[in-house]
Amino acid sequence: MSGSITGKGNCLCGAIRITAININNNVGACYCGMCRKWGGGPLMAVNCGTNVSFEGEDNISVFNSSDWAERGFCKKCGSHLFYRLLDRLLHLSVKELDNEKLSTEEYNFIKNFGEQLGGVIADVDEKAKKTTIVADVHTDQNTKQVLEEGVGYVKLMIVAYKVPDGRILMGAGPVMSYYEFKHPMEDRLTDEKWRKLLAENPPDAPIVLGGITK
Repeated sequence: MSGSITGKGNCLCGAIRITAININNNVGACYCGMCRKWGGGPLMAVNCGTNVSFEGEDNISVFNSSDWAERGFCKKCGSHLFYRLLDRLLHLSVKELDNEKLSTEEYNFIKNFGEQLGGVIADVDEKAKKTTIVADVHTDQNTKQVLEEGVGYVKLMIVAYKVPDGRILMGAGPVMSYYEFKHPMEDRLTDEKWRKLLAENPPDAPIVLGGITK
């Protein structure tokens, strides 16, 4: 189900009422250790965007659960209300898009941001963290083959972009490699088989990736 709706709700005791104008119909789930500690299980939530209003805001308490996000709940009944990114990330994004110079402290915040994410996946085992995964998305009974879609190793992408003052700069960053290929249906690939194939005899990558990644 897709699209958006307008919705209203309230906490358990009714001290806080919420109105959201643009709720995404898709329900998301987070299984990270922090969310499970917060609610005793996976966090189930919908994206409400920024057009959200509250009645009874004096009853809202906010906990900064990390350097980039905060969680809100009712002071009286403890009902969970929201999870949202801190304004700092938005502020830094706007500054970079406007080609404004960042301070040394802001650069350090970005530099060390990856380490802050460690708590989110603290309880995830090493196998689940691997990016090299595969799935068969279609089976052709006539040819006895399946269409496989796989994610390969992280590659470096270099992009030229123009900044507001007219200069053209080069930017580099990581990007996931992508594969799409046919494979015998009697030998459907598991993630382990895919990693072995990727290391020993990888299929050709889509042409669209040629020349822009390394």
